[in-house]
Amino acid sequence: MDRTIYFISPKIREFLSEDPGSAGGAERQQYLLANELRKFGFNIGFITASGNDQLRSDGKFEVWESCPVKAGFSISFVVEFLKFLHSLYVTDADYYYVRGLPRIAVVTNLVLSLLNRSLVYCIANESNINQKYLYSHYSKPFLWAYFWMLSSATIVSQTESQAKSLREDYGVDSVTIPNGCEITPEVEFESSSKSLHVLWVGRIQREQKRPDRLLDIAEELPDVSFELIGPLDGEDAYCDRIVSRANSLENVVYSGFVDPDDIYSKYVEADLLLNTSDYEGFPNTFLEAWQSKALVVSMYYSFDNKLKKFKFGHQAPGIKKTKEEIAKLANKNLSESKGRAREYVINNYSISNIANEYAELFTQSSDKWT
Repeated sequence: MDRTIYFISPKIREFLSEDPGSAGGAERQQYLLANELRKFGFNIGFITASGNDQLRSDGKFEVWESCPVKAGFSISFVVEFLKFLHSLYVTDADYYYVRGLPRIAVVTNLVLSLLNRSLVYCIANESNINQKYLYSHYSKPFLWAYFWMLSSATIVSQTESQAKSLREDYGVDSVTIPNGCEITPEVEFESSSKSLHVLWVGRIQREQKRPDRLLDIAEELPDVSFELIGPLDGEDAYCDRIVSRANSLENVVYSGFVDPDDIYSKYVEADLLLNTSDYEGFPNTFLEAWQSKALVVSMYYSFDNKLKKFKFGHQAPGIKKTKEEIAKLANKNLSESKGRAREYVINNYSISNIANEYAELFTQSSDKWT
């Protein structure tokens, strides 16, 4: 009997639309995973936000435009929320998958428990399980429901550190499945420039991604070229300052949003990917950079402390140390390390292998729920 999986994500409609707009790594990861899981015989659907743009009509997925974006007390939100509950009832899928999005996950879990169905919840990043963050952003009644969801749903962690935190802080066992990467054909690129080229990819926002740190470094390394890629996704004033500063620096280019299908050419042209985030889950950008033979310098995210072990990954906490690390790499021959980076991703993180792990999880979960 065919099994059906529904991915619940308000922003994935941007990736399903004819014009992807500001679709991010989380949406791309779910879209890639959905396509791979179809090869295992699963029927795939999406519950996403409503919108005016045209969705892709390739017939591969069933799409319900009923996922709330922001909570509120307006009539439009109430109507949208009721449509969301209706879609959960009518779709009658075998599995529902939510990545991050604590509020949507809690509501989904409550409804599915009444319908005698179960949720697969994937930890998106450390903020989903960091107790200090949770207690500062959510009410206690909500957190009671959230903690109950963690204990009743099937939980997927992306890293061993997330699995450890779930186990020690919440008494919750999880299945660790990392992100996967679409392996593209190898492309050789010979730059005409002798300067190091550093790429930054992510949403332009202050709370997590902190692109302002890249600009601080760029100001002190005028001989290194930097490219900033990503949609504006934060406070207007902050985004305006980032774009203005980037345009004022001769060694920085702000390229805005780049279609996910075109992003690999940017990685191929880069020597380094710089990550300036306060926290991450499991960055797609690391895998995309490595498979394109770009090295990674991360300011704070440690990749389960693996960056210290790999010569194609470097961790340098703080602006000063990051600047020094980039300056040091600018004077090195990086070709050998770049080759090892691509080989590592192919052997460990191809999306086909990751989808196989999810297929096993959904099959085992089906046995448990029936």
